[in-house]
This record gives sequence, C-alpha cells and structure tokens, in this order.
Amino acid sequence: MDLTMAMGARAQAPWWSEVTPDQRRTLLAAWAGWVLDAFDFTILLLVLGNIAGTFGVSLVAMGAVITGTLFCRLIGGVLVGTWADRVGRRLPLMVSIIAFSFFELLSGFAPNYTTFLVLRLLFGVGMGGEWAAGTPLAMESWPQRSRGVASGFLQGGWPVGYLLATIVYFVVFPMWGWRALFWIGALPALLVLYIRRRVPESPVWRARREKLRREGRSDQVSLLRLFGPDLIGTTLHAFLVMGAMMFSYYAISSFWPTFLSTELHLTVGQKTLFLVLLNLGSIAGYWTAGPISERLGRRTTLVLFALVGLAFIPWYALTLNHTQVLIGGMLEGAIGVGLWGVAPAYLAERFPTAARGAGPGAAYHVGAAIGSFTPTLQALFHRGGMSLGQSIGITIAMALVALAIVVAAGPEPRGRVFSAEA
Repeated sequence: MDLTMAMGARAQAPWWSEVTPDQRRTLLAAWAGWVLDAFDFTILLLVLGNIAGTFGVSLVAMGAVITGTLFCRLIGGVLVGTWADRVGRRLPLMVSIIAFSFFELLSGFAPNYTTFLVLRLLFGVGMGGEWAAGTPLAMESWPQRSRGVASGFLQGGWPVGYLLATIVYFVVFPMWGWRALFWIGALPALLVLYIRRRVPESPVWRARREKLRREGRSDQVSLLRLFGPDLIGTTLHAFLVMGAMMFSYYAISSFWPTFLSTELHLTVGQKTLFLVLLNLGSIAGYWTAGPISERLGRRTTLVLFALVGLAFIPWYALTLNHTQVLIGGMLEGAIGVGLWGVAPAYLAERFPTAARGAGPGAAYHVGAAIGSFTPTLQALFHRGGMSLGQSIGITIAMALVALAIVVAAGPEPRGRVFSAEA
C-alpha cells in the first residue's frame, strides 16, 4: 500500500519537482548555445541589403549566401552528430560553438563578396554542429514525462537569439554599421567555459558506452546505421519532415526584414519593433507547442499548427497596412514559427541512443539544405514579377501544406523511453 501511494504521489507531483540541478544546467547550456547560434545567424538577415550595397551585389547573390550557409549546416550536422555518438555530446558541442563564433568574427572583416561567402559557409558548418550535439545532450538528460516542455524551451532559444540580434542591430548598426554586428557575434565562444565546468555528459550516452565496454564491442558508425534496414525509413521520413519545417521557417523569416524596409518603408526603429513583436510571438509559440505536444502528441501538434498558420499569411505578407502586418507578424510567429517547439523532442524520439547525434543532426540539416533554397526561390519569384510580399506568402503556404501532409503520414513518437539501447 505504501509503495502504491508513493507511486501515485509521484505521478501527481508537478513535473518540475523531479528536475535536478544538473538537468537544469544542461538544458540551460544547450538553450544558450542555440540562442547564440540564432543571434549570429540572424545578424546576416537584418543587414542583407546593406552588405549587398557594400559589395555591389544583388539580393539574389545575398540569397545565395543564406542558401550556402544553410547547406553547409548539413556538413556540420552530419559530421558533428556522428562524432557526438562516438565521443559524447559535450566536446562536440563546445567545438561547434567555438567554430561558429570564430567565423562570425572573421565575417566582419571580409573585404569582398567572395571572402564573405566563404566565411559564411564555414560558419554554417559550426552552426550545424551546435544543434546536432546540444539537442541530444538536453533531451537525454531531461525527465521523460516533461520532455515536450524542455523541447519547447530549448528550441525557443532561436527567437530569443533573433530578438537579441534585433535589439543589438537597433543599438549598434546606426552608429557602427554592419561589420560591428559580426564582431559582437564572437562573444558566444565564452559559453564554452560554462559548459566545460558545469555541464555533465549525457547519462544515457554514458550508460550505452559502459554497456558496450562490458560486452567488449563497439558501435557501428552511426551515420552508416541511419541507412541500414532498421532505420532507413525513419531517416528518410525525418528528412522530409525537417525539409518542410525548414522551408516554412525560412519562407517566413528570410526576406521579411527586407519586406519591412522596401515595401512598408519602415524606419530602423519601426522595423525593430515589428521584429521584436514577431519574436515575442514566436517565443510564446515555442513554449506553448512543446507542452501541448505532451497532451496531443508530437504529430497532431505539428499538423494543427501548420494548418492554423495558413490563416495568418494575408496579414503577414500580402498587405501594406502597418497594423495588419504587425498583428500578422505576432500571430505567424506564434503559430508558423512556434510549431518548432516540438522539433527537439520529435527528432530525439525517432532515433535510438546509438544514432541520436547523427540521426537528428542529419535530419535537421538535410532539412536545412532543402530549406536553404527558399530565399533564392523567393528572390526569383520577386524578380519574375511578384511583389516581395507575394513571394513570401506563396512560399509560406507551399511549405505549411507540405508539412501537414508529410507529418500526418508518419508515426507518433511521443513516450519513447531513452536507454542504452533505445
């Protein structure tokens, strides 16, 4: 009777009561890495037009910079994810943060377009590695029954980083220009000191390593395992889901700051306000989608958010009314971007421990490679005669419909228990 009562009391206890200090520090470190990753990437989006003017190139050329950066995330995600399955999650996470911070700094010194492009490609490799190592570290360290909550908080670091970049842009850009923004972007490297001293290795990864040691065997290279008979279906489906999610995110975010400047003719202060509200909406969406997915399931939540997001496209990009665009930005941020709060838990639960670095890392960044063509596609639609707002609207619609269909065709992963084998 006492045991039954104890189990019942534990089941009724609030989820946060079972979270340990180590688990909180681990989630906070992974979240901070993602915040700073987003900060560094978003700086580029805010000053695309200014950099194009400095180097004398077109917006299509700058769209190619975004495309190349996102494509190189695939290299970082695959290599670092595979490495994280072999040596643990902490070291690859720290190396990735140092790498993207270093190339962000150098981007501010680029003398011409070609040099800038190469530096952004290298930045993309480090950027991809951060998520591939940080996400399994956080998800494997967190209690199972509130994994969706941690997922929403973790992925919600992205709009926080976007918001920080927007604020820094407002303060720094008018006085110092675009190069200073990239110099400030080197500061995330300091996070490595905290991770090294305060964040433990994933207990699930450690358990698997110990199990393999006792049995005198080693794992197959996790990247190869993704395409073996037991995981090939999961891998390909995860690629499609992440491709649709990335397509939708970059359709929403890539040229919207430029749309605010060139079609709504906002001042720097007005543009900053719009971007701040977009990201406040996104933060609310991320932190809501994750917990909702604990009740409705990961699949249902993703489909629901994708379909609702279609309703806000007209006010987001198909009108020149400032008030409507402002409201549309908050709503599309909360729903169209907020659905990403489910992604860390969804991907971590689709793959076993032996491939939880390579699997989500490859899927997330194959998705980024697919989504990387979105800015160029939008620029080509614009060049072909559409307004910039129309090109944004049609690509968002294409992406959200595709996402709903692809996710609905797959399984529900919620509830997977992480262990040395699973």
